[in-house]
Amino acid sequence: MTGILTKPLEGAKSSGVEGFVQGVGKGIIGVAAQPVSGVLDLLSKTTEGANAVRMKIASAITSEEQLLRRRLPRGISGDNLLRPYDEYKATGQVKNLLMLMLFMSLYFI
Repeated sequence: MTGILTKPLEGAKSSGVEGFVQGVGKGIIGVAAQPVSGVLDLLSKTTEGANAVRMKIASAITSEEQLLRRRLPRGISGDNLLRPYDEYKATGQVKNLLMLMLFMSLYFI
């Protein structure tokens, strides 16, 4: 935004009135070009990040190694508080989920 003021002054110092007019033109073009440049940069960075995620997922899918869990999902209680990981509670939560899935499959057969 400051270019609209500084460019005409710089042009006037170097080339007089003709430089002032050229500086006004450069300042107006700069004011219009900077937001466009920012939007294009945003799109470029966004697509770059999306491509990196896509490549990571593709390499995980095509990998020969099987991805294994390091631990079971954290057990979450009804009070919605995040508590320290407890393997006993996580195992219980998985067992309850498996029992529920088994019951639902038998019920709907």
